[in-house]
Order: sequence, then structure tokens, then C-alpha cells
Amino acid sequence: MQQIHLQGLGKRPAIPAGECKPGMFRLYNYGATGEIIDVEPLKGGKSVRLTTRENGKLYTTVKRKDTLIAVVPT
Repeated sequence: MQQIHLQGLGKRPAIPAGECKPGMFRLYNYGATGEIIDVEPLKGGKSVRLTTRENGKLYTTVKRKDTLIAVVPT
């Protein structure tokens, strides 16, 4: 598994955004987490729209499929 460096945490396991699945937990700098609710491929095929729930709020971001996303290991 690949790794990415997060501030305050160091190296953490990461996967490409295109491989994220609903139910996984995303990891942010300094230990914040968010649950991935939805992963939707975009029309061009190079990007995905990630919907995450953090602190009871929903956030949507667009990432390229090959961008590494830190995940909480299961």
C-alpha cells in the first residue's frame, strides 16, 4: 500500500481516490477523520466526486482518480 505524509501524523497508508468506496474513513492532517458517503465518477472519466461526512456536515470535493487519499486502515 502506498503512503502519504500528513502534518502532525507522519506517513499514513493511502489509496488513489478512484479506489475509495463508501463506508471508508478518510484521514486528514492532525488526525481529523471523515466518513466517505459517496464516490461518483465524473463525465470525463479522469476525476471522481467524493462526498464525506465530517462532524455531522456533508462536504463534496472533486479529486483526480490518481490523487492519493489517506485512509484509516481496517
